[in-house]
Amino acid sequence: MNKATVSRALAGDPRISAETAGRVRKLAARLGYRPDPSFAWIANVRWRGGTSHQHVTLAYVSQLRRPHAGNDVGYRLGTKKRAAELGYGLETFFLDDYPDSAALQRILIARGIRWLIVGPFYEPEPLLALDWTEFCAVSCGLSHFEPALHAVTYDPYEEILVAWRRVIDYGYYRPGLVIPQHPRPTQVDDDDRRWAATALLFRAPGTPNGQVPPLFYSFTDPYENLAQHVMGWYRKWKPDVVISLNSLNMMNILQHTGKTRSPGQVGFAQFAAIGHKQNNLAGIKDAAEDVGRATVDLLQLTLRTNQWGMPRTRIRHYVAPEWIDGDTLPRRNTGNPPSQP
Repeated sequence: MNKATVSRALAGDPRISAETAGRVRKLAARLGYRPDPSFAWIANVRWRGGTSHQHVTLAYVSQLRRPHAGNDVGYRLGTKKRAAELGYGLETFFLDDYPDSAALQRILIARGIRWLIVGPFYEPEPLLALDWTEFCAVSCGLSHFEPALHAVTYDPYEEILVAWRRVIDYGYYRPGLVIPQHPRPTQVDDDDRRWAATALLFRAPGTPNGQVPPLFYSFTDPYENLAQHVMGWYRKWKPDVVISLNSLNMMNILQHTGKTRSPGQVGFAQFAAIGHKQNNLAGIKDAAEDVGRATVDLLQLTLRTNQWGMPRTRIRHYVAPEWIDGDTLPRRNTGNPPSQP
């Protein structure tokens, strides 16, 4: 029996006799054969003489339709661009548009969409509960709640390390870290834990800025409270450069509230999410689109290696941080360090 006959029998082609089809299905069951949609569409393209994947749709599953302060928008943009470059269609599905995960799963299967990119889940409800054996799926970004899939994200720990090393290379001797945290432990996500761990590392004895402790603040602090904490911390420890999540906020507080000057008296570096040449800030480039693009590549690799359902061992891929020079961090002469306060 040739390959074409076997393929048609498994596909239910009416040109194959019931007897032959029955023999093929019985043998396939005994061998544990399972149809692979990825090869089905490849074969379909080949038989039609085409090369495009446009009839193949990937799904980006996002938790909430409402805007969120996280990177979900950037992730979706990156996945959409990369999918188009590879010839795939991509459609976003918002979980809160459906009564439950089962309803979303029925829609996906009915439309023949089995390849999923799962975006960050920032809230405890609703959560994504699918029969993962039906899907080839990967995660995009970091979140509070996510299925244990292979993932692509950025590394907050390495972002601070890169920013830290750069300010030292540029001649600053007393860097100070300003680190945000969620107010309740149940809301602390991977970003917060990595940022906090990095801050504590640089507070250890023997590190260059052992004299400048990090300043922790809550995301929910009113601006007036944040300004008060920052100024108290700055006046006590006198860092010569502030490394933070939001350089514009820090500059506004120190320049307008504290009457400091920058660039010059104080340098500023941002350790996350700077758009290209955004306000001439120095710091780490916003990697959300890059993460989204790499996630599509990971999904394609997962598909090609026939990985369905939850992996036994989860692998997390990181997009390396990229530094952007800016006016807020001018180079200084690298002579002897200034005297300590």
